[in-house]
Amino acid sequence: DVMNKQREIMYKRRRRLLEQAETGKTTEASDLHNEIAGYISDEVASIVSIHAPQQYADSEFGELVREFSKLVPFDTASQQQLSKQLSQKGTTEEISEELTKLADRAYKTREKQFGVQQMRFLERVISLTTLDERWMEHLDAMEGLRDGIWLRGDKQTVLSE
Repeated sequence: DVMNKQREIMYKRRRRLLEQAETGKTTEASDLHNEIAGYISDEVASIVSIHAPQQYADSEFGELVREFSKLVPFDTASQQQLSKQLSQKGTTEEISEELTKLADRAYKTREKQFGVQQMRFLERVISLTTLDERWMEHLDAMEGLRDGIWLRGDKQTVLSE
């Protein structure tokens, strides 16, 4: 059953996060940290691919920077400066690379503010919360799908009688 397999995978991930919290193993914590760094990089690449097409105008950099600022907050003056810097880049890959570096620096700055242990704790808590929320959303969507299929099947049965 597909749902049981999905449930096993989700609970395995959840158990792993909870075990990290209990044991405090640094290797597992750094794995989670690297995973989060990958998520950030993927999100930056997604923002760039949506808001910085191959042929772009200066106005599109404003939108790109506003979207990026949802991930890494900047004040208005910094956003304008970043827009100018990005307009100097030649390709979307260079733009993505620059924004990823900025996001990494911002993350490291937060890590210094909170401390490494506190940051790893926050990573676990946020990951666990996000995992639980997404799993519940998935279950709700599957229930809606199941109900829709049931109603559709019921409607066809009524029509065929």
